[in-house]
Amino acid sequence: MTFFILCSAILILAGAAVVYYRRIHLPYWEMRQALHRLANRDFSLIGLGMALPSFRNTAGDIQKISDLLREQVQQIADEGFNLRAILSSMIEGVLIVDANQRIRLVNQSVERMFGLTQSPINRTAIEVFRRHEIQQAILRTLENGEPQTLELGFEKRQEDRVEQRYFEVSAMALMPASSTKAIGAVVVFHDITEVKNLETVRKEFVANVSHEFRTPLSIINGYIETLLDGAIEDLPMAEKALRVMNKHTQRMNLLIDDLLTISKLEYRATPLTFQRVDLREVLDHAIEQLEPAVRESGSVIDITFP
Repeated sequence: MTFFILCSAILILAGAAVVYYRRIHLPYWEMRQALHRLANRDFSLIGLGMALPSFRNTAGDIQKISDLLREQVQQIADEGFNLRAILSSMIEGVLIVDANQRIRLVNQSVERMFGLTQSPINRTAIEVFRRHEIQQAILRTLENGEPQTLELGFEKRQEDRVEQRYFEVSAMALMPASSTKAIGAVVVFHDITEVKNLETVRKEFVANVSHEFRTPLSIINGYIETLLDGAIEDLPMAEKALRVMNKHTQRMNLLIDDLLTISKLEYRATPLTFQRVDLREVLDHAIEQLEPAVRESGSVIDITFP
């Protein structure tokens, strides 16, 4: 009788152990494993076999959390891809710094513009560009939230030569709508080298045109003064003066025509016309324009031309 009771107790305990293992311990272990996978960014929680209703409810909540996290991770990945695609396609150089002025993001244009050989991530702007003006602009933007703009010149080595490049640098604060303090800043580099070069060409062009007009005007003015001083009574001298003044007046008309032609060429309104020219005539015309300077310096120009 005692043996029968003992066997029955063992069987009951074994059955209870099996029930405990299958209905409590195993679901608990599966739930722990599911949470462990979530902690390691594995959101594929499928087929949690929970025996008790409380475990099933918990399993359902874990599955919802997993689905929500998976959607958020996918959304962040999509937004990150779109941001990288936008930044990569931009001609302007763009970098983003955090509140500690450390660079967190940079596009390929910045690396190409400045020939960066090391990653600028987690470094400050002054470490990367060696220009305190950029660092100060970022600092002021982070402090007061106001945009900062400046123009800077950089020397960029191109193989065996050094090229001067000019950039317009703009710094703008990253400020959430619910905050009054900037959490970072966006810095944009716009290459204005071509604009600067065109500005230099324009200044040189204006200076050259001014010189070209000054020469005939000086000659005309000189002959006018000569005539006013009494040379008008000298008929041969007066005729010579009038011929020279007429010639240089025509020269100024030609200069004006050239300016109008250049203006038309800029707008592609006039096609180029190629034709043969008399090179000796061109040389004579050039020497004639230099006549006052040659005479003043006491030089002599001799042309030997077949």
